Amino acid sequence: MSGTTNTAAVKEGIKKAQAFSALHKLGGMLYFCTNVEMAERNVNVLVETMAGVNKDKKAASWGKFLISCNDNAVCAVGHVPSDLASSKGFTVHEWKERLMEMATKFAGCSVMTLSDGTNDEFVKFVIDVDPMAETFPFKLCDAIVAHSTTVLKEMGLISAAPSSSREDEDDDIDYAGALDMVW
Repeated sequence: MSGTTNTAAVKEGIKKAQAFSALHKLGGMLYFCTNVEMAERNVNVLVETMAGVNKDKKAASWGKFLISCNDNAVCAVGHVPSDLASSKGFTVHEWKERLMEMATKFAGCSVMTLSDGTNDEFVKFVIDVDPMAETFPFKLCDAIVAHSTTVLKEMGLISAAPSSSREDEDDDIDYAGALDMVW
């Protein structure tokens, strides 16, 4: 990987950390899943992007999955610190399994885990998509992020709806959309 790509990936990660921090301040979120467009299915670039996210000490303590795709595949890198996993009862490996389970329901998808199994906090996987199966990686990428939100809601790790302490506040405010994030 070139130094330019590395620098751009780390900068992208720092930007994601700022967005995660804003969502954390708004709703106390501790788990995040989002697309990273610049990585284009390069797992090494996603790893560098995750390193950029983790430069922020608070963001390093939160659970997150970064997802990217190109015309033939989707890749993902996840990180859930062991302290968070033990306090919330949801590990990065459990999260990965739930995402991979959903992805395999799409026609023409084969999943390959890239993690060596020795790290309990980080995972990587790639979903190769057969172009003849008419499954589009970009749609699959969005479906994985949406499914992640569903899983996190089911686990009680993000609230199903924004809560409001004031009656005059609008419950339909799209905080994630305002930050250009899917959650």
